[in-house]
Amino acid sequence: IVDGQDGERLEVAFTLVLAGETQPDDPPREPELLAGPLREAAFRYGGITAENRLGEWSDHWEMSARLPVQVEVTLRDIDGRAWPPVVVSPQLAAGFVGSAM
Repeated sequence: IVDGQDGERLEVAFTLVLAGETQPDDPPREPELLAGPLREAAFRYGGITAENRLGEWSDHWEMSARLPVQVEVTLRDIDGRAWPPVVVSPQLAAGFVGSAM
């Protein structure tokens, strides 16, 4: 989520990671615009509890060593209209079951 002159923008940038190390891009890639201008943009994260169940949503994901099981993106455009929430499940997250949230 990036602040812009006419509101927030949702951008994405990709970096190649091999064996836990980021690889330099030559030439460097610029972030791509996904949505904007926006009035609001937010992420929420879901993980697995110690009982191997979906846990509560959290506004922050503190466990950098593992991915959340679900990520929710909510957006509101510059005119105040809400986009439908988008929930995605990162593929690699499935390998981290049984981890306390």
